[in-house]
Amino acid sequence: MTAPANPQTTRSSAPRRRWASVTAAALTGVVVLGVAGGIAITRSSTTSTVAPATSAAASSAVSNPSTGCPTATADRTPAAPAPTRPPTGPTVVQFPHGTEPARPHLRALIEQVSAAPSDPPDCGRYAYLHVRQWAADTTIGPDGLGTTQTIEFDYRRWRADDGSGRVITMRDEPAADPATTTEDFPAGGLPGALSAPVNTDPGLLSSQINDIQPWENGDQAGIRATAEIYGWHTPNRDQRATILAVLRDSELIWRGTAVDRVGRAGVAVSFDSDNGVSRDLLILDPATGEPLAYELVTLRNPGKLTGPFPAVEDYQLFLDHHRQHQLT
Repeated sequence: MTAPANPQTTRSSAPRRRWASVTAAALTGVVVLGVAGGIAITRSSTTSTVAPATSAAASSAVSNPSTGCPTATADRTPAAPAPTRPPTGPTVVQFPHGTEPARPHLRALIEQVSAAPSDPPDCGRYAYLHVRQWAADTTIGPDGLGTTQTIEFDYRRWRADDGSGRVITMRDEPAADPATTTEDFPAGGLPGALSAPVNTDPGLLSSQINDIQPWENGDQAGIRATAEIYGWHTPNRDQRATILAVLRDSELIWRGTAVDRVGRAGVAVSFDSDNGVSRDLLILDPATGEPLAYELVTLRNPGKLTGPFPAVEDYQLFLDHHRQHQLT
């Protein structure tokens, strides 16, 4: 297959979705926990059913040689364990002060992805995804100053094409014991980034992205929407190439090589906000074009927050995704 066409993507207006912002927290006093798989989280005064969290050892899926499809339901998360508390500071990149446009590098990656063999046939009813997140929890005190702690989340999601499925969420915060919740959803009930499949036309996909993250807010919309899509869906080869095509047509900066929090090497692109407060960074698999990690960094104090800065506001690892038959 050839790479997606290279027209300038069109960007239509659409209602805004909420995106957690450290600036908003400082100004409004709302407690913000960053973004979990595309859904803004705020602390609630009530809790759902919880149980002690358990840790599962990562293992490899078994493949059927005749189809290339997994025949086991094992999570294929890398064996390297995640830290119990996140590393301090933002991701180290090859070009921290670089200004080179990401466009030619993304164009080469699109060609590589598009030339790869087609994905195997539909291998199961459910798309399974495993995402780990560290989110900044900022609380505004009586003095008007914000203090921040980091909360770790672990999400395991099973999604059927009819919008049914299951989400298992582990929450681990410094002041409480880890807790796990399990939610089952009927057809049409499971939230997600998109209500329709990822479009393979760059212009139409750009419109889909605008429904997730409005382009009028800046070209970080493409990075953020990509993180949301991969947090809830399993794009195939052609869809992956089209997502990269939309990123290619954005004003992103090339950051060179980077390593995520479980030691996987990738290549990074980023976008800084116009006011210089935040940086959105995406680490991509150099072979498949899939995101390995997403990071949102507050580069400087937007006001009324305690430091130090730069500070990681949101970090997401995309650990595993595949299709399987079982909801387990």
